[in-house]
Amino acid sequence: MAAVGRWCGVKRIASTAASAGRFHPCHQSRFQSKLATSLTYCQDLVKRHDYEHYLSTLLLPGKEARVAVFAVRALNISIATVRENVSDPSIGRMRLVFWQDSVDQLYKSGVAPEHPVLVLLNAVISAQKLSKQWLMQLITCRVSWLSLRICFQVPGIIYSTECVHH
Repeated sequence: MAAVGRWCGVKRIASTAASAGRFHPCHQSRFQSKLATSLTYCQDLVKRHDYEHYLSTLLLPGKEARVAVFAVRALNISIATVRENVSDPSIGRMRLVFWQDSVDQLYKSGVAPEHPVLVLLNAVISAQKLSKQWLMQLITCRVSWLSLRICFQVPGIIYSTECVHH
């Protein structure tokens, strides 16, 4: 039953993306399949790294809203885990630049690398009119967070939480 619910939300987002010119309408069934695969990837990513938000997202009313939240949360997890996965901050910066450039391309041309998070985010951007400013700020804060040392003094903790959680 959950798969059917996911599929309905994906079908609506795919048709909205088609009407917005994100892809040719004759490719809609292939695009729906790609979106369903991307949604499953994003849901699994959120479930693995942020289980509480995974559960709360499942409770949101409206299938399109759930799809949009999973896309944004998957983006956040993808950029938040960069620091954990690299030993050199310059490599981390390159990965974050990839995300910045990719999100920028989604807004400029509707085309980005074939990454499941970006595929779903692309469809959600056209269907839900997500703000580029907030997505880019999310990435920009992670760039500054990448070079920060872990600080256990109150001013450093306040700065870190304000940047990352706003």
